[in-house]
Amino acid sequence: MLRLMMVLAIIAIGAVSMKSCDAAVALKTEQTLMRKEHIREKIQQSEDQVRERLQQGERQTQ
Repeated sequence: MLRLMMVLAIIAIGAVSMKSCDAAVALKTEQTLMRKEHIREKIQQSEDQVRERLQQGERQTQ
């Protein structure tokens, strides 16, 4: 009986540990996706700024 209780306790600890690990992975994945989106936005802003400067330079030379 004691062995059975020990085995069940180990299984329960493993299940809780797995859920905790899954939650941590999901959070990290979400953070990574948010960071990628932030980087994409910054790249788009930089491209827009470069495009605007090129247009301004073309206007000044005309």
